[in-house]
Amino acid sequence: MFWSKILLAINPFKRLPLFLLFLLFGKVLPQEMPVPASVQGELIPKILLLNKSFANKKQINLGIIFNKYSRGSADAMNVISEKVKSSDVGITINPIQIELSLLNDIKVALNNYKLDAIYVAPLRGINLREIKTFCQENKIITISGTPEWTTEYFCIGFDIDNNKVKIDINIKTATEEGAEFSSHLLKIARIVNR
Repeated sequence: MFWSKILLAINPFKRLPLFLLFLLFGKVLPQEMPVPASVQGELIPKILLLNKSFANKKQINLGIIFNKYSRGSADAMNVISEKVKSSDVGITINPIQIELSLLNDIKVALNNYKLDAIYVAPLRGINLREIKTFCQENKIITISGTPEWTTEYFCIGFDIDNNKVKIDINIKTATEEGAEFSSHLLKIARIVNR
């Protein structure tokens, strides 16, 4: 209602560019996750165990990056945390909540934890390339529920194809992050960005 009053007060010739900017701005809002966080939370521990570089670990520290001011981001963090914490896969998955809404330096925040993997909940206004670079430099596996992000930034993602959940693996990013996934996972996954 507030924005509609402002738009009506503006010259009609100036409304169209503002409306187009509003539509464009809408594209940078937190990305949607086609696969529910509860399903992702059940799959993440199983996928992480199929990474050969985690074979000798007794515990995997999974950082969950989220924004507490975004309901979708906070909800995804809560669900993923609960699901991975309660998973029974023979290894402890320790979810570590990393709230980024007020942080200026992502690297400083991530350096505070000894992370093996990172799940990136829906975010806005965060430099995804900075997260990607940090994780590659520190050999941290990246996961996201936003398919578009897996293609460009992260190693593991989730999508829906023909009403079935698909696990996306970005092979290029996986190699850069030091992941060595089992042939079984690579057979069932959809490979993106070879």
